[in-house]
Amino acid sequence: MKASSDLVLPAAEYCAPAWILAGIAPASLRRDAVTLTLVRKAEKHDWHILHEAPITSASPGRLKSRHPYNKAAQEMLQSIPEDLSRDAWLAATWKQMWEAAGPSRIQRYIRDPGGGVKGEDLLCQLWTLLNRLRTGVGCFESSLKKWGLSDIAACQCGEPEQTAEHINTGCLLYSPPSEVGLFDLGPEMRALLHGTELSI
Repeated sequence: MKASSDLVLPAAEYCAPAWILAGIAPASLRRDAVTLTLVRKAEKHDWHILHEAPITSASPGRLKSRHPYNKAAQEMLQSIPEDLSRDAWLAATWKQMWEAAGPSRIQRYIRDPGGGVKGEDLLCQLWTLLNRLRTGVGCFESSLKKWGLSDIAACQCGEPEQTAEHINTGCLLYSPPSEVGLFDLGPEMRALLHGTELSI
């Protein structure tokens, strides 16, 4: 089994923040969860082709980069309680990885990456705008200039450079009531989203 620790450092960045906002666990954890299901099924049924795999040793000729099933099965059977469901294990492990990862702006507001975020009831266009402000990934003027798609990087408010940080914290035209409001999504933030002319 591939150790989950290899994702601890980039957990807050791994395809995230977009994946985090969508409630999708890192691919490594999802693979481990599927493996756990297979391990338990194989252990339960003696007719299963992998029933005895956990007690057999791995082939000595395998590459170091490979993670054989029987080794993963042994580790899972020893470390994961039988009464803990796969989904509960996945949620707990993902939350543990998230808490152990280095700090990021989005981490200050999302304590449980699998717990969902507010705003999923918004119209698609508003949901997209909200998440671009949350993640800092979008068609900001500074980004468009960097990509060669625009000649200017200035914000409509007069700031020389339009970035997510500028809009979220100091823009005279588009700044939200508070950065926390991006995640709490109170009435003021909802009104701003519905009334804004910001297009990113």
